[in-house]
Formats: sequence, C-alpha cells, structure tokens
Amino acid sequence: MNHPSHSALLIHGLTATPSELAPLGAALEQEGFQVSLPLLPGHGTNIQDLRVSKADEWLAGVRAALESLPSGPKVIVGESLGAILGLLLTAERRELRDIKATVSLSLPFEFGSPFYERLFPLLSYLPEALLSVPYFVQKPVRDPRRNIHPYVSYPAHHLGSLGRVARLRRELFQSLPSLVTPVLILQDPRESHINPAGARRYVEQFPRATLREFQGASHQMVCGPKSAEVIATIVSFILATVRGECDAT
Repeated sequence: MNHPSHSALLIHGLTATPSELAPLGAALEQEGFQVSLPLLPGHGTNIQDLRVSKADEWLAGVRAALESLPSGPKVIVGESLGAILGLLLTAERRELRDIKATVSLSLPFEFGSPFYERLFPLLSYLPEALLSVPYFVQKPVRDPRRNIHPYVSYPAHHLGSLGRVARLRRELFQSLPSLVTPVLILQDPRESHINPAGARRYVEQFPRATLREFQGASHQMVCGPKSAEVIATIVSFILATVRGECDAT
C-alpha cells in the first residue's frame, strides 16, 4: 500500500546520528513515504560541538526539517531525545492536524536511575554558560555484534546536554494534555537508560497513546537485537493510522 502524498520525519537521539533510524527510513520508503532524516546540531562531527549546542537549536533544526517536507499528511518517529522533540513538534502543530501519527522510541519520561532523575532536572535550570562546561562521561563499552544494524554515535555523553534533554522534557510535560494525535510508545523494559514505569504511567493518562514493550530490544531499538520486530510494529502502526485517516475523510 503506497502513500506517495505522505512523508515521515525521523529524529535520532542524543549523541547519535541518522544512522540510528536509517533501517526504519528504508522500510517507510518502500511503503511510498518520503523520508527525512535530519542531523541534529552538534551531532555527527565532534563531541565538542555537542557541548555548545543548545536545546532550542535542536528544536529549530527539526522544525526546519519538518517544514521542508511536502504539504500533506506527515508522521514523526523519534528515538530518546528525538522522541521528545517529535512529541513537541506534534503538540505545536495540533491546530494544523497534519501530523497523523507519532512514534516514540525509548522515551525518557523518567531517567534510568533515581540519581539521574534528580540530577538531570536540576542541571536543566542552569544557564547555558554552565551547561557548556566540558564535562564528559564515557559510555560503557558494548559488543557491537549485539546490533542487527550498525550506527554511529559519540563514545561519551556530555553532562550539560543531558540537562538540556531534561529541559525539553519539562516543556513536553506541559504540552502533553494538548496532544490529540495517536502516539505509539516503544521501549525495552530491561534497558538502563530509562525507567519504563514512567511511560506506563503516562499511557494510563493519555487515551490516544499505545505502549508496546520489547524485552532485549536495547535503547537503540531500530538497530538492536529486535530490529525486525520493532520496525514491523512501527510500520504497521503508521499504515493502520494513515488508513484510518483516509477512511475518515
């Protein structure tokens, strides 16, 4: 079932690149969607660029990518930070109603430990001069053979940028009551970056949201061990939503 008039915006996560979602982009292109995979400011170059990239620059970048797509129905898929940005865009465009479906992967409604859930929101209130301090945390070394698809990301996290993520998350919490678009949330209940209980509580309060969990899928769900199942679930959700919209018009 092709949808040549439909387009999709795919937004990668913090420290990552569009390669994180490229396999999903290929699957959607096979269904006739025009796909955009923008590179967020401060990513894909040098981690020092991430250190000085502001949250509003990330949001402006995905706004511009969305505006560059053809007029007509659109869907948004985001991973982690990209999931927050995607939902913020969806809420912003609720009056236009051109976003027909939004998919959120590894959405950090709560960070992975109580310590981080306290620390990152505190950092979010700091001025940019302090958030830009070069304090980096190396990521744990993981076996790349666990991933079905390779992807490119920085080898470390920048602490101030995690504070910026928490700032955007706070904006998202304020926008959630206005969301009217169908939302699919996917997460691995055993991964360490997020607390899965956060999304479960959210879904209970939001009737247009659906939660699916894939144990062993990892944080980078599209590239991880459950890649085929995750991609099939996303494509099925998007096609069913688009079909429903078409039937209703």
